[in-house]
Amino acid sequence: FERYTDSEIDNLFLNSTFPNSTINVLKQVVMQTDFPLAIRSSSVLEDSLTNPFAGVFRTYLIPNSHSEADKRLEQLIRAVKLVYASMYLKNARVYREALKIPSREEKMAVIIQRVAGSKHGDYFYPLVSGVAQSYNYYPGVNMKHEDGIVTLSTGLGKTAVERERTFAFCPAFPNVDMFTAVNIVTNAQRKLYAVAQDKTEFNLLDGEDSSLERVRITQQLCENEIIDLTSVWDHENKEFIAGRYAKGPRVVTYRSILHYNQYPLAPIIKDFLQLGREVMGCEVEMEFAFDVEQATGLMNFYLLQIRPIAVNCMLYSEPLENYLDKKDELLLFSSYALGSEIDEDLDLIVYIPPDKFDIIKTEEMVLELEAINLEMRNNKLKYVLIGPGRWGSSDRFLGIPVVWSQISNAKVIVEVVLPNMSIEASHGSHFFHNLFSMNVGYLTVWDKAKNDYMDWEWLDSQVTVTAKQYFTVKKTSLLLKILFDGKNAVIKK
Repeated sequence: FERYTDSEIDNLFLNSTFPNSTINVLKQVVMQTDFPLAIRSSSVLEDSLTNPFAGVFRTYLIPNSHSEADKRLEQLIRAVKLVYASMYLKNARVYREALKIPSREEKMAVIIQRVAGSKHGDYFYPLVSGVAQSYNYYPGVNMKHEDGIVTLSTGLGKTAVERERTFAFCPAFPNVDMFTAVNIVTNAQRKLYAVAQDKTEFNLLDGEDSSLERVRITQQLCENEIIDLTSVWDHENKEFIAGRYAKGPRVVTYRSILHYNQYPLAPIIKDFLQLGREVMGCEVEMEFAFDVEQATGLMNFYLLQIRPIAVNCMLYSEPLENYLDKKDELLLFSSYALGSEIDEDLDLIVYIPPDKFDIIKTEEMVLELEAINLEMRNNKLKYVLIGPGRWGSSDRFLGIPVVWSQISNAKVIVEVVLPNMSIEASHGSHFFHNLFSMNVGYLTVWDKAKNDYMDWEWLDSQVTVTAKQYFTVKKTSLLLKILFDGKNAVIKK
């Protein structure tokens, strides 16, 4: 398949023919359903403990609402074929190559499920969706790694897994805010993903979003369909006012659920995480949805997926805070990091200088970085990648929206939160989970963090290998040393 482009592979699958027996099964699905359908992969390697393929393959959510049954069947067949095709696309091939897994070891089935949720106004979505992990890589004050972490969003779960704006809490302490009230408002979710059931025509070749709607979270939405997730923001006193009848500008905070237990979401998640840990014998990650039907008030909790996560305990024994007195030895200090000591020889740094970063040109940056990464792959070179904002977010205004194949030779990834950015450390995305499972170091350098540090001047002074419109490649005179202690990380010059 290497000789074909992704588009050519898609067309090969779309032009193929299913057996009549398969067509008949899909016809029955269409005839017996009148709700949105999720068409997703279930592969042998997808939920592997050591080398998970979470998020590598496609998932389509289709409205299943066309007035003609034959048209609904055609849309379903196309979705199934394109999910199968995703096993052979460039992103999946590069991922297998990085893990040294022969393609013959992968096998895939396609699952058709009802989309979790119900009708809210003009759209179909769950009131809450999210990702929960039994192990928290960044525990807060008085919290332990084993207390876990949950990332919430309203609408379909794409918001959480695509590293967009979400809300995080610890299931052991659901009524303890992990961030200040001002930070919660600044980073509150602005848009949600939903299925528009009146959307009967779409082209799945345009991407997994082609059948979805990205809906702005307006004051009207906050006062009606999602009022139970919101609080009124008292700007003068910098505090939230809970309750349905409070007046004022509303923000998605989940306080009625987490602080006042309007719905028992937090205890349910905590119980499922504990059960998953006991049954699977390891730390787990689960995707879930929670919904309250507007017409009946009926509550539903949906456990969508549960998979093992690898927690690497090979941590550097010496507390890295000792390096704060020796900053002249460091390229950077990160107090938000995960990974273990990296033995690989690294003397190449690919980075974008802050003065070259333009938030409206992040899609152009993707193409430039992809070319650099391809050259690194061809020469079998690994590198440290440094850039502003979130790597791998589908929201191009939060960072550079790369996919794994475009940065596959990065051995360490650094996210630099610049002073004009409002971005918290991210949890619960497929991108994030796969990086850690492949032992790629993940560091955040945050200007508001007391100890975080970045020596841009030293970096700029190193030997330039390549300087493009946005990215610069530098070669250091000595090999870099990357150390972790379970929470912090340093890169020594």
